[in-house]
Amino acid sequence: MQPCGERLVTSFDGVRVLDLSDRLSGAYAARLFGDFGAEVTLGEPLIIGCFPPSAAGPPIVFPVGTTIVS
Repeated sequence: MQPCGERLVTSFDGVRVLDLSDRLSGAYAARLFGDFGAEVTLGEPLIIGCFPPSAAGPPIVFPVGTTIVS
């Protein structure tokens, strides 16, 4: 890193990173980019209802006339 006036010039100075991760490793990588000077933008997933889409799983569809025995 070399000083340029009052501001330090870093490795990722001028780089923009869009973080769309939903796991810890992605958040860690985004933080490292930010620590080295990148401008990091966090994108949050759209959650509809009580559970995020990855936790709820695919919808269960039964054909018309199906009898469900419990």
